[in-house]
Formats: sequence, C-alpha cells, structure tokens
Amino acid sequence: MAETNKAVKETKENVKEVKETVKAVKVTDDVNAYLNERVPFRAFKDNDKYKDDLIVIVNGKTWQIQRGVTVMIPRYVYLTILQAERQKVEAARYSQMLEDQYKSRESGLMY
Repeated sequence: MAETNKAVKETKENVKEVKETVKAVKVTDDVNAYLNERVPFRAFKDNDKYKDDLIVIVNGKTWQIQRGVTVMIPRYVYLTILQAERQKVEAARYSQMLEDQYKSRESGLMY
C-alpha cells in the first residue's frame, strides 16, 4: 500500500512537471512568433551622414536595410535597431556630462 501511494505521488508530480513544461513551451512559441513577426520599418535617409544602407547583425545573421524605403523586417531586428539608438543617445548624454564636468573644473587645473 505504501508503495502504491508513493507511486501515485510520483505520478502526480510527473504530471505536474509535464504540464509546466508544456506551458513553458507554449509561452516560448508565442514569444518566438511575436519576435519573428514582420513589421514595417523605414530607416532615415539624407545626403550626408545617413545615406548608406543600415547593416544590422543579430546572433551572426546579417540584414542590409536600404535607407529611405519602407521594408518588412522581423520584430527582433527592429527591437535591436531601437536598442542601438537608445545606446547612442545614452552615450552622447554621458559624454556631454563628462565634458561639462571637465569644463567646470578646468579653471582649477594647473598647467
């Protein structure tokens, strides 16, 4: 009887683990479907700094995106582009802060 109760308990635990695994796989599939969904994107183009194609590399896979043309790209590529832009803004802000800090202390520096 004790062995039967133990077997039933183990079976219930196994069923619970299988259900959790199936749930995790479904969520993963939903996330993958969301990230691979195609979204429209148009890279800014001018005749100076932003005239060349935009190159995006994610996990070794490369996309060459023509500027000034609306293209359909996977959402994860779009999110990568947005993150890169955020990083550029943050780097410029940090650089400006350091420059301002230097200028405020410059008069106290000895040459």
